[in-house]
Amino acid sequence: MAASANPICIGGAVTLTTSASTATWNTGSNATSITVSPTVTTTYSVVGTGSANCLAIREITITVQPLPVISTVNNPSLLCVGSTATVSASGAATYTWAAGTGSNSLFSPTVSTTYTVSGSSVFGCVSSKTFAVNVNTNTMGISASSSTVCAGSPALLTITGVNSYTWSNGSHFQTLPIAPTTNTTYFATGRDANFCQLNNSITISVNPKPNVVANADRNVICKGETTTLTANGASTYVWNGNGSGSTLIVTLPVDVTYTYMVVGTDSKGCSDTAIVSVAVSRCTGIDKNNQGSVSTVLYPNPNNGEFVIESAATVSLIEVSDVTGRVIFSRKADGYTNNLSLKEYSAGVYYVRIQTADKTEVIKMIKE
Repeated sequence: MAASANPICIGGAVTLTTSASTATWNTGSNATSITVSPTVTTTYSVVGTGSANCLAIREITITVQPLPVISTVNNPSLLCVGSTATVSASGAATYTWAAGTGSNSLFSPTVSTTYTVSGSSVFGCVSSKTFAVNVNTNTMGISASSSTVCAGSPALLTITGVNSYTWSNGSHFQTLPIAPTTNTTYFATGRDANFCQLNNSITISVNPKPNVVANADRNVICKGETTTLTANGASTYVWNGNGSGSTLIVTLPVDVTYTYMVVGTDSKGCSDTAIVSVAVSRCTGIDKNNQGSVSTVLYPNPNNGEFVIESAATVSLIEVSDVTGRVIFSRKADGYTNNLSLKEYSAGVYYVRIQTADKTEVIKMIKE
């Protein structure tokens, strides 16, 4: 009696053959050749008839070798993204991995992944082991109090999901106050409870501020007169407690400089501020210029552009402004009487500022 293999591995098969002309196996088979798959070492016997019609019995023991029991150990047991785990196998004589052979193999998955290793015993019995390389699934979040801001407006960024933090500017606080003027991306790193380093970033979109400009149709007026303030560059306007709208008409009763602030807001909610000032003078009136009680007179008034300024004190400076407040003429003076000519300028209302050692007077002049 012969066996095709002996010993065999669990799960393997062996063919037993007898040369007898008839056979009866202890398995119940009467074939001269049988295939068996024992799971433990087993003795098989056969009763056969030879050429002389003599009965004979033969036995054969098939030794069954166990499959190797493979164990694996991951180091580290939980892998950080971007890191490498070493997996060590034991329980067999040789090992085959997807990436090669040997008792150790390296793995760098970005998500938890299942792998298989095969091991062979010294008897050539092979088994496999399925194992998982688990990857840390924690993430670091960055939230913003507002993802879109107006240029220069403040916002607050907050990190979540980690135990320690570092912003790209070096700050180690969980929150970061910002006030970007252009679209800006902010980066941060942190370490979670597994001591894995995590990264994230957030981009803040920035809307530009409107360019608000304010003007007065007359920046120099006499007290009691009216001027119109105008703002442009935005969609809506609010004048420091004096009303809203792109224009504001004011009548100014006191000879001081008035300053008005306007806040303009565009369609995206971004605001800008502009300031306009109006200087108010007592303005010696045209009729008052003919009174003897005033210290400075300008005549004739109205005039054709040529006029005389007489003062009880020495005049040091004369300036002439148009109704917008733009200085169109300026000269130093030294004396009580000064002759001036503005014939090259167009007809209209002008304000003549006369500076002496102890005071300044503004006279409203009309050029015909």
